[in-house]
Amino acid sequence: MLNDMGMRKTEIIMEDRQLIYATWALVLATIILTFVSWYSDKATAQENASRQFIYNYSRTFFDNPKYRNISVALESQYLSGNKSIPRWKFSDYEMDDFYNLVSDFWSYYQDNFISKDLLGQQYSYEFCVIYNAQETKDYRGQLVKEGFSDDYSFLDDIAKEFDLIGANCKTLD
Repeated sequence: MLNDMGMRKTEIIMEDRQLIYATWALVLATIILTFVSWYSDKATAQENASRQFIYNYSRTFFDNPKYRNISVALESQYLSGNKSIPRWKFSDYEMDDFYNLVSDFWSYYQDNFISKDLLGQQYSYEFCVIYNAQETKDYRGQLVKEGFSDDYSFLDDIAKEFDLIGANCKTLD
């Protein structure tokens, strides 16, 4: 009888251990699955946010006359090879606003909000034109000549990142 009680006690202890192991396995599996689900949801949300940002930025960049006119003027100047923008005249404030919009976009890329592939696919041509346009070079030079700092050095960073220095923008994919 003592042996039976001892055996029964051992069986109960073993069953309790198995129950504890099973409980810990269940808790661990739940934690792992929760983390995987959270990470997957986070990645999906970030991709969706990036796409939404690109869409909203495109609407601002291409549809807002304030920015579109400068962009069109720079492209016209670049493609025609003129030294100045003949049909449009923009104030320094308008030029600053335009370049600051590009700077904001660059900041989002640097903060890993937008991937390099997505940025390059959508805007490498525009960045190439903006960087290589004579008007951009003249404007930056004028600011330095007047004693201002070159706050547009981010354009150099963009050009280096996407290999746009001296590039022929017409041949970009």
